[in-house]
Amino acid sequence: MTSIKRQKTSNHCSSDDPLELNLASLPAEIFNGITSYLTNTSCALLGVSLTAPSSSTLWRHVSSTFVELNLSTASAFILSSMTARGGDTRLDMNKDLLNERHLQEKIDDDDIHALLMFINAPEKLKRFKLGLLVNITGKGLEVLRGSRVIEQIRLDNYDMSLEEVLPILSSIIRTDGNSLKHIDICSPTRSSGQRGLLSNFVVEYNSLLFSRESACQNCKGRCERKDRVPWFKSNGRQKYTCSSCLQNCCTVRYCHECNEDLCVNCAVNWCNTCEECSRCIPHSTSWQTCESCGLKNCASCSLTCEYCNRTGCKSCLDFRECQGRQGTGCVIKSTAETASTMRSVMWWSAVKPIVMQVAGSVGIVL
Repeated sequence: MTSIKRQKTSNHCSSDDPLELNLASLPAEIFNGITSYLTNTSCALLGVSLTAPSSSTLWRHVSSTFVELNLSTASAFILSSMTARGGDTRLDMNKDLLNERHLQEKIDDDDIHALLMFINAPEKLKRFKLGLLVNITGKGLEVLRGSRVIEQIRLDNYDMSLEEVLPILSSIIRTDGNSLKHIDICSPTRSSGQRGLLSNFVVEYNSLLFSRESACQNCKGRCERKDRVPWFKSNGRQKYTCSSCLQNCCTVRYCHECNEDLCVNCAVNWCNTCEECSRCIPHSTSWQTCESCGLKNCASCSLTCEYCNRTGCKSCLDFRECQGRQGTGCVIKSTAETASTMRSVMWWSAVKPIVMQVAGSVGIVL
């Protein structure tokens, strides 16, 4: 929508009302405040709409070299604002549209194509996460064909057509000097033809990754990946690469909350029980290390024995002999429950003198 009308006391407002404002005609400086509140995806979509509809032939150019677009003044300002904060190099539509259900249902391949053209994706975009959009087949990604700068592509979309997507990804792999390090493709049960396409792509992409002979950042030498274990799996997921820093790592952990494979440097703390990383548990102020297995648990999942006060995993405390009671196992009490009990005790200790004083003044003996 490219126009806004001021509200009037009268209900009659003609189509040629002089109070009708066109967003594209507003001073460009106004968009400085607007874009600061918008995600990269929303900024790009707004910039596209202030120049031409996404179905317009203006966005139909397909080239690995950016075509100078005749952007409106407002769109050019929005693009400049995105560039200043690095928004044209990283686009996470999965995160940006997480709470925008109506956009998830409306965005189609024309919108994706126009959005990528707007930010000059062939020359600028390094990381791209598509997200769960229901009207996408993948042909809108044609803009990325042969890109030398793209480093990560995550296509968490079950409705995409492999016939549309895989040729685009293959063109990037075959481009000399490409920067591609990480690919993730959701791959549910597919037809035999699609499975054949994917299997051919798996071989091609693994050949590229093995040819680089990148060292594991953990062991710097012999590791599981060095034994020719495939990096890219037949299910469309890439292993042994951190999806956050894109460093190669023979040991990565999958966080069920943020859907990321993370190395030990990106997931400083990791809950062994809920299998979530420290980035997804901001409410946790402390981490407990199991005294038996040595693994960490977040405050909500840490367990404490009521008698010997040892902390650890549920599986460890269940079967260990309690040091506070001979011949019996630990009596488990969660850290959260223990903290709640302690708060109640502290509260009663604070108010008890007052209660006793009030009760004594009215002749009540406690």
